[in-house]
Amino acid sequence: MKQKKYTRPVLKSIRQRPFDLALVIALALMSLNSFIYSLPLSFNPYALAPDSPFPPFRSMYNWGLTVEPAMINPTPALVIRFILDAFVYGPFQLLAIYAIIKGKNWIRIPAFIYMSSMLTNMTIHFYDAYMGPYAPLNNALYIPANLIWLLIPLALAWRMRHPKPF
Repeated sequence: MKQKKYTRPVLKSIRQRPFDLALVIALALMSLNSFIYSLPLSFNPYALAPDSPFPPFRSMYNWGLTVEPAMINPTPALVIRFILDAFVYGPFQLLAIYAIIKGKNWIRIPAFIYMSSMLTNMTIHFYDAYMGPYAPLNNALYIPANLIWLLIPLALAWRMRHPKPF
């Protein structure tokens, strides 16, 4: 009796996987934030200024004036968040984008580690924001803008819930 050869199911294009495409776009935007804001701020956390030569820092300064004053004078916990975002989360997000597009199952366990780390980090961030010296000035903008940093990792973990997600 002849044995059948196992063939891996054909992976659909990312355009045919709308949830995966949404994850890829969200992770790309998050990694862009990691490298535009968090990377330079991890080297100089007090660089935000209204006259900064770097336009993203001017916009972040305005965000700090109107929504999140801790960005202008960051606490040590926020500085650690900049460093983690620049050197851990940003690179992982790029790796996750590759793995999702290519359908690589090895991303499953790292995705769970990422999600649990982001959950911990954002819990500390929210605690620091509301219990620290600089409370948010506009919750209607602050909460949705920061909640996304919890929702996207949770969505990624949900996508990876099966032993072979792809």
